[in-house]
Amino acid sequence: MHTERRYEVNAEALTYLTERGLAACHREVFAARPVVLTDPKAGAPHRRRCGVASPRAVTVATEGALLGGLVSQGVRPDIGLGSDDAGQFALFVHGLCGVHAERPLQHLLPLNELDRRAIEWIRQQVWTL
Repeated sequence: MHTERRYEVNAEALTYLTERGLAACHREVFAARPVVLTDPKAGAPHRRRCGVASPRAVTVATEGALLGGLVSQGVRPDIGLGSDDAGQFALFVHGLCGVHAERPLQHLLPLNELDRRAIEWIRQQVWTL
């Protein structure tokens, strides 16, 4: 699937803005002024017209519009995404990548040989997946 860089304020974007705690006054303005932009330079003037100026609000609004643009082009919101658990990757159906999922297992302290083998087996299963 080929997608273009697209910024779209739609239901998916507004849900993201709500989940990320963007002020209700900003969400209401965005909801009243839905847009579809394909020029990244057009985003800043639109955000200014909507009264969004703080760095955090600009970031959240931009992320939401990018997410809205992806979904409007057919990217399914139930797609799986693996990452290192950083907050900005808490999108779609989120899970830890293999490296980060296996890392806590390295710190388990087995009480006996049976535990050691069980931990090793589980670690191997993570890498197999």
